[in-house]
Amino acid sequence: MINFLSLVLVLSGASVGTNLSFAQGQTAGGTPIFFIQYIHALAGEGPLDLYLDDDLVLESLKYGEATEFIPYLYGTYTLSWYPAGDTENIVASGEAEFVANMRYVHAIIGEPDTPVMLLRPNARETAHSDGKVEIFTIHGAPDLGEIDIRLRNPVTGNILSLLHNNLQYTWASIYYPLEPRAYNYEITSSNNDEVFDVYYFNFSGLMNYALTFVLSGRGQSHEEGLTLTVYDRLGNALHTVVTTGIQAPGAPWDFMLGSNYPDPFQARTTVPYSLEKPARVRLEILNLLGQVIAVPLDAWRMTGDHVAGWDGYTRTGARAPSGVYFYRLTSGGQSQTRSLVLLR
Repeated sequence: MINFLSLVLVLSGASVGTNLSFAQGQTAGGTPIFFIQYIHALAGEGPLDLYLDDDLVLESLKYGEATEFIPYLYGTYTLSWYPAGDTENIVASGEAEFVANMRYVHAIIGEPDTPVMLLRPNARETAHSDGKVEIFTIHGAPDLGEIDIRLRNPVTGNILSLLHNNLQYTWASIYYPLEPRAYNYEITSSNNDEVFDVYYFNFSGLMNYALTFVLSGRGQSHEEGLTLTVYDRLGNALHTVVTTGIQAPGAPWDFMLGSNYPDPFQARTTVPYSLEKPARVRLEILNLLGQVIAVPLDAWRMTGDHVAGWDGYTRTGARAPSGVYFYRLTSGGQSQTRSLVLLR
């Protein structure tokens, strides 16, 4: 685990220009740029603007939103967050030195009275472990205190991994490689093993992804306002995970069609689903007239979690135009339908 307390600003009011320099600034490979992803996880705060020195680089980033990794010339910058459209009342500000060819995740977390600017170097856009999913967690939920995070089998309830141990508020963890499958993500107190909340996430179809998990909000469970959001390298919120997911440990599976990701998409989108029993499954893409334009899946599948995908092409091989479409999953006399957006 990496302790990032030395890289954190806890500020409100006027900028204090605190120096967060933590590495040697130098070019690498002749490309004098760095890459940074921004995340707004400051619960209770409205949309925010971000300035690098005097340049407005983000406008109206909403709570729960993130950006892709954005390139800038390397060097030392003052990062300043303001309420959207308001340069008089600064939310938080600080100075940091950025190294060429390095990737960073910068999240503003905490609560409006005590905002925290967290800067994580050595961030990743894709997994370094081939065939795995790699995740790290930012702890930005002040009411949780010091926590452990366990991964469990969502069917049997067996513990598969102690993902993070003694993760403190305003800390970020190391990256952890995982098999691309379904898990229950269990948050417990480091002091007495009290279970605060359990979230379901399905990594099937996310091989070689590097993901950022962000805990934010007040309270110690989703009922009290705790939020867990998962971001990919493009800033897509892959799954705003709510409650224990599809099943509590040990319970049977249900027939369920999940939200596609990314959405909107350009090249390909993934559709998660689960089956309560072995059955033939058909996934159809429909236009706004209700006409079936593509059938990405028509096959036999076993009980449990699965994913299918659509590449934006019709069953005649033509590229579907930009627009809103429906995707319908049918199996064993059951059917569920959701919508998606294709952007060319």
